[in-house]
Amino acid sequence: KVKTEYIEVKTENLELNETKSAQLGIKFEDKDVLKVSSEENIDRSKIANCRKRVTGGHVRIFKPEEDQVLLDAMEQFGDHIDYKQIAEDLQRTKSSIRSRVKKLKTGISTKGHRSFTIAEDMVILDAVLQHLNGQSLEMLTLPRSDWMEIGAQIGRDDSSPRLRWLIILRAWILQHYAGTLNLDIRRPLANYLVENFEDMHSIDWSFVNTESQFAGHTEQSLRYLFVSIVTLTKDNLKKQSEDITLEMIAEFANTSSMPGGKVLGSTLKRQQEIIDYFECYVKSKNIKKFL
Repeated sequence: KVKTEYIEVKTENLELNETKSAQLGIKFEDKDVLKVSSEENIDRSKIANCRKRVTGGHVRIFKPEEDQVLLDAMEQFGDHIDYKQIAEDLQRTKSSIRSRVKKLKTGISTKGHRSFTIAEDMVILDAVLQHLNGQSLEMLTLPRSDWMEIGAQIGRDDSSPRLRWLIILRAWILQHYAGTLNLDIRRPLANYLVENFEDMHSIDWSFVNTESQFAGHTEQSLRYLFVSIVTLTKDNLKKQSEDITLEMIAEFANTSSMPGGKVLGSTLKRQQEIIDYFECYVKSKNIKKFL
């Protein structure tokens, strides 16, 4: 089960653009992107069963045209929408229609920054994991053209699902197997960096990633945590980013109570869903070597 006693890292609203990803050292055109065969045969019935075990049923993303049907009904009938009829028209369950209408009323679907739904995470996992067999999970990613297709499918910029995988979903799975999920490593990370590097520009993240105390992390997830520490230090000291040093960061990490506490219940639930789905997937495909 997922640990609950460590640090809250708010990841559900992760929506990074190219500027932010550049700060994390993530390139959009990786030369070492895995080349995978599009001819791989996916056993859809087994994967569908994994989805059902995690979500309780088949997960479908609401398409823009479906949202428009609901918006039109909301405008015409107000609170007296015929959920049953619309569900039949769209071939969806009445509960999913009711839930979507509730979300549309809040305006969440039109905001620039929004949480990733379990359905969106499943789309990302399905696209990536079909290329897992024989590959290292830590190195597994897709070419940008694939991320663009995924982004279009879930209504997001292509960088959004890519960073969701690189920084969040993949890290959750790796940390689960390393036994470090939700462990707060911000203070150890700050101390390690100040003890081993002269300044922020000299940090060798591939070397940092080999440290056993950071097991389960990737270069990208470590960079993401480091950026969060820099931001907290900058705000606390009321200084510009370029004025922040590794010494300042370590001192802040060691003497201040950094925001965070127990992991949000919603995040714990999502982590367990992702882990359950991954374990079901590799079992159904008889994949044993992925770490």
